[in-house]
Amino acid sequence: EPQASWPDGLVVTVPTQHRVLMYSANYFTYLIANSTTLTNYTTIQRAALGPGNGPAGQFANFDATGAWLQAAYYDNATGKVFGWYHAENDFTVDASLHGIKSVAYCESIDGGATFHKPGYPGNLVLSQTNGPLHLGQNVSVIGNGDFSVVRS
Repeated sequence: EPQASWPDGLVVTVPTQHRVLMYSANYFTYLIANSTTLTNYTTIQRAALGPGNGPAGQFANFDATGAWLQAAYYDNATGKVFGWYHAENDFTVDASLHGIKSVAYCESIDGGATFHKPGYPGNLVLSQTNGPLHLGQNVSVIGNGDFSVVRS
């Protein structure tokens, strides 16, 4: 049976001025490597971003059951890492419904070691309704997969 620290999705890579940060998630987002290359790294496995606090099902706690970093950008000028994460609130009525999925913003001021959520819960970017939406199949209103972020 998978453990909470096992990866549950993609690996996000973030190039910085001198290093490459690698993240993976399962409930928490873990910094799994901070290395000079993608082929020669040491696994770190340290929590960098966690779910919100409070009982599941409350809209203000839209990430109460998970925070998976999906995209990030390192700003060379400031040293900040700007991130967007898949937030989940396990609000299920029956086994045929998925939890509420949202997209939220986070940032790191320590070079990507840890992330904070500015103005939480005001960091919410995109969400479905504050209750489950049953479309007759196992999907949520923002889809069954995850989002992408494009820098313009």
